Amino acid sequence: MNITGTGNGRVAGVFLKTVNVSLQLGAGDVFERCELKLNLGDSGEFDDGLQFSINGIRLLNFDQRHWMAMPDFQNGGKFDTDLNGSWSPWTAEGTPRLEIVDNSIQLMVMSTNGIREDALLSMDTAVVEWVLSTSFTYDCQAGFTLEFGNQNGGGGPGSINAFLQVEAYVDPCVDVSDVDADGLLDIVDACPIASGVAALNGCPWPVYIGNNYKSTVVSNSIEMSGEGYLCSLTASSYYNLGYHSGANPEPVVGDFIIYNTNYSFPQTYSYGGDEFAFMKLRDYNKIIEVRKADGEIITLYTCQ
Repeated sequence: MNITGTGNGRVAGVFLKTVNVSLQLGAGDVFERCELKLNLGDSGEFDDGLQFSINGIRLLNFDQRHWMAMPDFQNGGKFDTDLNGSWSPWTAEGTPRLEIVDNSIQLMVMSTNGIREDALLSMDTAVVEWVLSTSFTYDCQAGFTLEFGNQNGGGGPGSINAFLQVEAYVDPCVDVSDVDADGLLDIVDACPIASGVAALNGCPWPVYIGNNYKSTVVSNSIEMSGEGYLCSLTASSYYNLGYHSGANPEPVVGDFIIYNTNYSFPQTYSYGGDEFAFMKLRDYNKIIEVRKADGEIITLYTCQ
């Protein structure tokens, strides 16, 4: 954002610009900080002071009266880098740069020490109309209004040629979601919507489950001595590959049976109006009782 102007007098020689600033983050971005920089060097200059406000509150105000009599700006002082007897910001001497970060405002100017130093620290703060706030905030995400420009305390020619730059520092987009809540972020989870284990890269344990099952409305209602048919099933055609939510390969009471790695639990494992289903686990020679409403294993029975 550029601001330029040339005039004469304490009113006609002052030029201000109002800017609305806001920041919109992308999904997953993490905001760190926001810095405001008014570049007054190289091709830029001001005559003979500066002013800066955020949301109508004046944070900085100075003009020539605040620096013209101070030793650092006169007769070879550290800001009289061209040794012409006085600092002349209207010629961009020292390539001034105004920086506003958090609660800090600095006018960084190249000095005779060969480094940039804060010129505001060398000004006369006792002269009227001096303003330098050390307690202020601004929120780039919520947005704010800033006003900046020059001052012309000398009353003669006044001008500014500057460029305002707003810098926002944002961490790269990082997807921190864990939809299935298994402790593995979705970006590294091989089965992001089915709760699994780290040993299988976030996928649930596989288990072969009998496709023949017995339904009942009452839990714990079977006698294993009478369940020879389910226990006797051995052919592969009698089993489907399923998965379970447990921490170990063999499911236990409290684990959930799920359809496949494209579905999370709880869900209905077996259709029908009855409340419970009994089915065999091929590799463990056991019958499990599953609550149909959510697939939770209620009871385990060992085949005789």
